[in-house]
Amino acid sequence: MSAKTQRIEVTLETLLESVDLAESISMRIAEAAGFSEEELHKIGMAVREGVINAYNYGNQQDRRKKILMTIELDPENMTVRVVDQGKGFELHEIPNPLDEENLLRTSGRGLFLMRAFMDQFDVHTAPGGGAELVMIKKLPRERFRQRYPPTRVESGRGYSVAIQATCRQIGDVSILDFSGKITLGEGSALLRKTVRGLIDGGQKKIIISLYDVDYIDSSGIGELVSAYTTVKNASGELKLLHLTKRVHDILQITRLFTVFDVQSDEDTAIHAFR
Repeated sequence: MSAKTQRIEVTLETLLESVDLAESISMRIAEAAGFSEEELHKIGMAVREGVINAYNYGNQQDRRKKILMTIELDPENMTVRVVDQGKGFELHEIPNPLDEENLLRTSGRGLFLMRAFMDQFDVHTAPGGGAELVMIKKLPRERFRQRYPPTRVESGRGYSVAIQATCRQIGDVSILDFSGKITLGEGSALLRKTVRGLIDGGQKKIIISLYDVDYIDSSGIGELVSAYTTVKNASGELKLLHLTKRVHDILQITRLFTVFDVQSDEDTAIHAFR
């Protein structure tokens, strides 16, 4: 390793909390390296998706297994590696989530988002047989540099995400107002439970307002897709309202604007139901 390369190594437990921890660590390092706020968001989401992949698909939520994350800063790049202890996989075997037949799948977008948000992305077989996800982001030309000594961290607890949902009824239209982050765990579970509760209660016209949702990961996207199909299968209609820029951008790059009816005005959304 070059004398100018700084390296941090983090050993994570196979716990849901490790996803948030890994994202937080990577964003702190990226911020110190001089990345802009928008680039910080992309790096954090890519790392988040990498650890979600290791947690769900690599280690299959087996708490006996570990997730290793390393972050290296050299004069040109920030490189993040996420290694699981699963069976590994071949990148070319993963279905393309942008293909028409895959748009309504509730999973499979994480790898696509990692590739979209980083400058380089690849998958290797780790020495132990698991998958090694390699994500590279070119450092900004003008940046504040902070040196990081070689570090090893053993952790995986202590990071939580708050999500809230309220329901309003206007005539026969149910409006769900979400605030916070719709992510793997509490956020996606609340979305699923709330929509299911409305359907079970006989509601057919549902609007999900995302005005106060500034963050959604692949699990949250999957739950939106699941909500859409659940409502449609119950002979109902679902619309999305007041997308923030980041949620808008995610739906755009995943081609889900071709699936959802997205509205920017509440009255228009209400009167758009058949």
